[in-house]
Order: sequence, then C-alpha cells, then structure tokens
Amino acid sequence: MKKQRVVLKNAVIVLLAVMLLQTISAFEFDNVKSYDPNTRTIIVTNIFGFGSQIGEAKLLTPLNVQVPPGYQKVAEFEIKSYDDYSNALSNIVFYNKREDSKEINREYDFKYKTIQVVKVPDYETTCKDIWNEKNKSLDQECTTKEIGSHEEKQEVWVDMT
Repeated sequence: MKKQRVVLKNAVIVLLAVMLLQTISAFEFDNVKSYDPNTRTIIVTNIFGFGSQIGEAKLLTPLNVQVPPGYQKVAEFEIKSYDDYSNALSNIVFYNKREDSKEINREYDFKYKTIQVVKVPDYETTCKDIWNEKNKSLDQECTTKEIGSHEEKQEVWVDMT
C-alpha cells in the first residue's frame, strides 16, 4: 500500500512537471545573451544558456553615426524571434560606450520597415528650336508630358504599437 502511494506520488510529480514545462521555459530571468562583435549580433538563449535559442538581434547600421539634431533614424537593427514572443522589445536598454557604459535615458520611437510598391509617373521631354529675334540667337522651347508610369519599391517606416 505504501509502495503504491509512492508510485502514485511520483507519477503526479512527473505529470505536473510535464504540464508545467512550457511555463518553466517561458521564464525570462534565466535568459542569457551573447554578443558577436564581428557580426554585431546578440543571441538570446533560454535556461541559463543551456536551452533553445529564443532570438537574435543584429545591428545593421554602423556603430558610430553622426546624427543631426531633430527627429532622425539613429540605428537600424533586425530582430529574429524563434518563439511566439510578444515582448521582444520590452527590456531594451541602450548604453553610451564613451561614458563608461552609462545607460542612456531618452524616449525612443520604435518603427518597423516595410516595402511598398508605388506607382511613379514617366515623363517625356520634347524640345524644338526657336529663333529668338530679340537676342538674334537660337533658343530651345521644351515641353514635358506624362507618357505612362512604372512601379518602384519604397521603404516605409511604420510605428510599432
């Protein structure tokens, strides 16, 4: 009887562990990041670095960018998430490497890049020679008219919500 209770107790523990495995792997405190300076990529791995790869972020712009005052694009990076992870940008922190890795406290707008196809008009310019009596010279009179259109791909930045 006592042996059956131990077996039943162990079976319940194993069943609970299997059922809670997804919840355990969703913890964020055990995530580990590693940085490759050659590719400028951060890789985030679960379960203290021993679990599966959660995602990666790669810096696409140079490390040092001269940004004029005003509303400008400061950096562009690509994020890949390997799980259904909705809070990928929730804990992003920026540091100033020139000031002993001091944290930068500013407001940021995060946007994502999309490519849209836009219609661009095509024009034709026709010129004809005209004698200018006043200057006693040959001038050109040109007219431009729309003759059709073509499609081009255009980058569009959309606010993240």
